[in-house]
Amino acid sequence: MAEDKRRTSHADIPGAEPLTPPSNTAQMSANEDRAPAAPLQGGRGEAARGGKRSDDILVLENFLPYRLMRLSEAVSREFAKAYHDRYGMTRPEWRVFATLGQYGTMTATAIGAHSAMHKTKVSRAVAALEKRKWLARETDPADRRIDRLTLTKPGRAAYRDMVPVAREFERWLSKAMGAARFAELDYGLKRLDEFLHGSAGTLIKVPQSN
Repeated sequence: MAEDKRRTSHADIPGAEPLTPPSNTAQMSANEDRAPAAPLQGGRGEAARGGKRSDDILVLENFLPYRLMRLSEAVSREFAKAYHDRYGMTRPEWRVFATLGQYGTMTATAIGAHSAMHKTKVSRAVAALEKRKWLARETDPADRRIDRLTLTKPGRAAYRDMVPVAREFERWLSKAMGAARFAELDYGLKRLDEFLHGSAGTLIKVPQSN
């Protein structure tokens, strides 16, 4: 399918709402230079027994995997408002949609691996996008059991509409710490990803204690 090179304005997308930055951007900007929050105290940051820390207590609020999980969920939930309010997409639908928008043509299996989604969720998202006429499938001539998925012309138009929204959301998040700190965060996330997946892209097994 030939790629449509014409730029599509936001107004050309049926049902699209006007682009508006997050309402609390000014508030986030004002908080940019504040000192880091103090460590959590009381029942959340200290051991429950007598308020004293203990080596046999894992304080979840200070445990990196737990913090990353909570933060990831909060960010995903906040950004989901943007694509859900405009197009009514679910998170799995957005992940399939955004992946195809970036890479063009992929199989459902490849999308699942890239977006860390179970094949059932990918299948449902593909069916929903196909029902919208945003996605088309074509049988692989080399293996008829495999479908090649790609965005249709309306799907690509909706994708182009969402790109500036996603970038504005990322800029809004960066205001929480400033450009320099945000760049450090980006570097740290990349290093963690490389460390966990190794140079071959396979998740490294965590060493087991004896």
